[in-house]
Amino acid sequence: MQRFILRENLKKFRACLGADVADTERTYLLQQIRSIQRELALLNAAALGAQRYPIEFGFLSTRDRSLFHRLTETAAEPTMIIDPRAGMRILDVNEAHTAITYTERRKVTGERLFDVFPDNPGLEDATGVASLFDSIRIAARGRCQHAMKAQRYDLRGSDGRFLERYWQTVSVPILNDEAQLVCILHQARDVTETMGAAGFTGH
Repeated sequence: MQRFILRENLKKFRACLGADVADTERTYLLQQIRSIQRELALLNAAALGAQRYPIEFGFLSTRDRSLFHRLTETAAEPTMIIDPRAGMRILDVNEAHTAITYTERRKVTGERLFDVFPDNPGLEDATGVASLFDSIRIAARGRCQHAMKAQRYDLRGSDGRFLERYWQTVSVPILNDEAQLVCILHQARDVTETMGAAGFTGH
C-alpha cells in the first residue's frame, strides 16, 4: 500500500511539473519527486531486491563463490558484489573499494547496500540511492551490464560527515549455469576532480 501511495504521488507531482509553474514551485516539486524516488528505491530494495519476481534468482555453488571471490580480489578497479534479492546485501568488496569509500571489508560484508551507502541527509534533492537502484535493476532485469553517467553520490567519511563525491559506475549481472541471476558485480570510479573542474552541478 505504501508503494502504491508513493507511486500515485509521484505521478501527481510529475503532472504538476508539466504545468506553467513558478521557479520556486518547480524547485519544490523536484525535491518532492526526488524524495519519493529515493523512498521507493529503499522500499523496493528491502522488499523485492532488483527483480520483480524473487523466484527468478538463482544460487551460487561453492565453485562459483570461490570464483567470484578471486574475481573481487584480483580486480584492479573498486569492486563490490551485491546480492540482488530482497535486502540487496553486500556479499564482498575488494581493497580498492574500501580504500575509496572509507569502509572496512569485514564491517560492510553482509550489510544492506543502502544502509552502508545512504544518500546525504543534508542534500534534499540527492538522487544517488534512486539512481544506483535503477542501474542495478536495469542490469538485473535486462541480463546485461549497465553503465551510469557521472552521478553525484556523497560519501560518508571516516569521521561520519558526508563528502561531496561524483562517480561513474557499471553494474554487471552474474549468471549461473542455468542462466539464473545470482549476483551483481558493481564497479565504481571516483570522478570528483574531473566533474569539479567541469563545473558539474547536477545530482
